Amino acid sequence: KIQKTKEVFVEFLSLAKELNLPVVLHFRQALEEGFKLVTQNNVKEAIFHCFSGKKGLAQEIVNQNYYISIAPNIFRSKNIKKVAKTIPLEKILTETDSPFLAVEGEKNFPQNVKFVVEKIAEERKISPVEVEKIVDKNASKIFRLPLT
Repeated sequence: KIQKTKEVFVEFLSLAKELNLPVVLHFRQALEEGFKLVTQNNVKEAIFHCFSGKKGLAQEIVNQNYYISIAPNIFRSKNIKKVAKTIPLEKILTETDSPFLAVEGEKNFPQNVKFVVEKIAEERKISPVEVEKIVDKNASKIFRLPLT
């Protein structure tokens, strides 16, 4: 079953390359193995959605010119705080993973992404406005959208 899953995944990676589209990836309990498949298949643009790995793997991901998306797990994970603090801001995207990953005791909504931006700014000791501008630019670049 795992082998078939890998084969289908590789087909989707090939399709993304053929269509010149970024891939958005969420690897649960297979992050390193998934990263290997992405690099082995020469994927040009990738977003590691709801990243949950360690700083070393995050660095390997950005070394491949891929993006890491930071979600509300930054509020619970020391690893994600380290990642948000150390990898280049030009390789970070933000998200809520709504309705999942709510900040404890709260409901999660898309507009809560501002809290993720604020937490990244706090960890980096910079202004949330600066984080927001760079993250907007990153999203615009990878999704080929005009900046508003």
